[in-house]
Amino acid sequence: METDAIPVMRPLLPAADSLMPYLRAIDGSRTYSNMGPLSNQLSDRLRTQLAGEILPTANATVALSVALTAVQAAPGTLCVVPAWTFAASGHAIVAAGLVPFLVDIDHTSQALTPDLAAEAVARAPARVGAIMVISPFGAPLDPEPWQRFAHDHGVPVVVDAAAGFDTVQSSMLVTVVSLHATKVLGAGEGGFIVCRDAAVMDRARAIANFGFAHGRRQAALPGFNAKASEYQAAVALAALDHWPATRAAFAATLLGLRRALPKSVGWPPGLGTDWVASTACVTLDGDARSMAAHCQTHAIATRRWWEDGLHCQPAFSTCPRLPLPVTDTLAERVLGLPCSVDMTTGEIDRIARAVACFPSADQPAT
Repeated sequence: METDAIPVMRPLLPAADSLMPYLRAIDGSRTYSNMGPLSNQLSDRLRTQLAGEILPTANATVALSVALTAVQAAPGTLCVVPAWTFAASGHAIVAAGLVPFLVDIDHTSQALTPDLAAEAVARAPARVGAIMVISPFGAPLDPEPWQRFAHDHGVPVVVDAAAGFDTVQSSMLVTVVSLHATKVLGAGEGGFIVCRDAAVMDRARAIANFGFAHGRRQAALPGFNAKASEYQAAVALAALDHWPATRAAFAATLLGLRRALPKSVGWPPGLGTDWVASTACVTLDGDARSMAAHCQTHAIATRRWWEDGLHCQPAFSTCPRLPLPVTDTLAERVLGLPCSVDMTTGEIDRIARAVACFPSADQPAT
């Protein structure tokens, strides 16, 4: 057995030399938080890239709570959210004062659709105050149908695109992206909100700063302390400086994995060619737990990133929900294989060999 373990991921943030100009700028400004110069610079650069208003935040989870509060989702109402998501989505809903209403997703896209959301609103056991759409593992989402949904149904829509830095599109929807160390663009910790609705973003800025509004130090709105520090902004800016090279390296890893894996392994459409992510979440024709155990015998780490879905986690097990057959099926079949920006061809070959010798795996595609 090969003994050098392959971790499920090896985050790589900007090196000290890349950070020094930004750290010296912090020394010079003596501003360390509270939407300082580097936070504003980060906003400007992301605004140029995404063509939307930007609010850097301490992390993506609190950003989702800010987003739900900014769209004025009524406390105590239901927030429709796929059960097929990470725990942070549910925690953010609860922190914003709403109740997660767990629903199923489309099997092909692994995402909520407007039709499924409309059905959920019609079948909800109480008033629905918001919809949270999830970008599954960073996959692209078209905001246009959701903008129409929000208009037609009178229900605000928030997008959790935590892993979607490379695919996010600015729109009138409040959208949240994570800058956690495990994401394609990492700042160690952090996130940002992007939206083209100026009024909503004004509210979001106030809510992220204790609810202070209109230049006064009085809480006019519900609030959080969600501000990004200048040190988070420094790392994010240095990461942006290297983004083209980082993106190309992730694309090379993902494309290498896609080409080496057996053709029976379901690969997310376009991953590695049209878009990149920091995870390689594949759909198996066998049991994900069994594959994970098999890979472990080859010193290859894997992860079921979303476990069995929110409904199976104690914190959310009592939340109202609709039947979740697709979620349950995906939970049994989806597995995160190792993926790192500096993965070697030897590691890719080892992963492919391990997957191929699993009893239900097919032969590599030509």
